[in-house]
Amino acid sequence: MFKPKYLIAIMFGASLSSAASAQMSPEEFLAGYQNCQDTNTSPTVFTNCMNKLMADKEGKPFTPIVETAPKPQAVNPAIVNKCKSDWPADFEMQEHCQTKQYDALEKWNVVKDTTDSLLAPAVSKCDTDWPADFEMKFHCYEKQGEGLKALSTYFQGSSQKIQSIATQCVSKWNPDLEMAAYCTEKQVAAYKRLNP
Repeated sequence: MFKPKYLIAIMFGASLSSAASAQMSPEEFLAGYQNCQDTNTSPTVFTNCMNKLMADKEGKPFTPIVETAPKPQAVNPAIVNKCKSDWPADFEMQEHCQTKQYDALEKWNVVKDTTDSLLAPAVSKCDTDWPADFEMKFHCYEKQGEGLKALSTYFQGSSQKIQSIATQCVSKWNPDLEMAAYCTEKQVAAYKRLNP
């Protein structure tokens, strides 16, 4: 049966014989692991840190693993910090989180500057509500767009009373078009039940 330190050495690419000859104590390994975890920015950086730790202990040369996946854009510290904070001990989820955040950031950068005037206050609301979460910012923007689309159906070809209800909801929930649309939907439905 493998001893834990040999299993750990295998996980990080060291051979059993070299791990055995290196005799890295559990304390040394844990200290190195903590240091690598504290200074990592990606799973590859963490793995390189651990491999270097073992190579140094064994007196062998260290060859780092090179990340082959291109970064979608320059590193955004807010995204890195958010994902690290959300998933402190799960590097796979940090990577997944960063991918989602960078995708959303790219979409957000397009819509925040090209949005028509009707959605502009909603875009500001989304930016304020989700300062460090680009995925939620863009989700919020999409919901605001859906709200605007739904509200337009109440203003186009509807009776004055329905338009008045929609106007009241927009005033009440401004600049939140999603909530204004929800309010209008519920108020119009109640009005129609009361006035068949």
